[in-house]
Parts: sequence; structure tokens; C-alpha cells
Amino acid sequence: MTPAKAIASATVTVGVNISKDHLHVAVHPVGETRRFGNTRSGHTALLRWIGQHDPRGARPLYKLAELVAARRSLTRNRTATLNRSKTLSRELLKRHARHRQRPPP
Repeated sequence: MTPAKAIASATVTVGVNISKDHLHVAVHPVGETRRFGNTRSGHTALLRWIGQHDPRGARPLYKLAELVAARRSLTRNRTATLNRSKTLSRELLKRHARHRQRPPP
């Protein structure tokens, strides 16, 4: 069996790392990676891109409902941390809040 046929017949796995602004996506065993905006248009582009790797399309994602829920959770968490940091009086808690608000590396 040729390597191309082995990849075509193998199960395709898509991994998604979710942040507030972006979705970092990797496809295994192909090894491709790509970054999409965590917006409605980014979700649409992600579904199209996944459809190129999976002949059945991106049906298992169910219109990205889980990604949308995760984005809302991240936004809610960040807002709560920002609001909480305004009323903190202890330096240790202030440092912890600043650490949680910093952008990812």
C-alpha cells in the first residue's frame, strides 16, 4: 500500500486548541496545522478546511457548538477576572489576577 493510500484509508483526527481570539487546528496523520479566527467566519472556514481532509465532511463537529460554548466560557472567565481584579486588596491575589489576564505565550 502506498503512503498516500495509507493516509487516505486511515482515520483522520482533528485537534483544536481554543483561545479567545483563535482556533489552532492540527490534522493527524497528515500533519497540517492552521490557525482560524474564533469568529463565525473563522468557524465556517474551519469547517471547509476540515472537509478537504475528511470526505464525509465536518459533520462530527455539529456546527461547532462545543467551540462556541468554550469561547463563551473563556470570555466570561476573563470578564470575571477583570472585574474581580478591581476590588482586590491583597498583593498576592492581585498578582494572581494579573497572571490570569496575560496573553498566552
